[in-house]
Amino acid sequence: RFLLSIDTGAVHIAAAVGTPVVDVFPEAGAQHTVPRWRPWMVPHQVVLKPAPQAGADEFLSRVRRGLENMESVLQWACSGRSAATR
Repeated sequence: RFLLSIDTGAVHIAAAVGTPVVDVFPEAGAQHTVPRWRPWMVPHQVVLKPAPQAGADEFLSRVRRGLENMESVLQWACSGRSAATR
């Protein structure tokens, strides 16, 4: 249904073919990198990876929220499409 990845070429290929993306960026410098390199023209969620001292639990919590948000977006988009075709 979508790709979960760190920001790499795979994310941009997925976006180019219309695959929704959950994209992980380092939190440090995100104000500069996210606007420039985030996926565009597809549904996407950006997850910011915190500094290592924040711990794995914080990172996993952020990933979980990103996945939940993406599922909500996809459910909304699918319900809109099915209602439009009725």
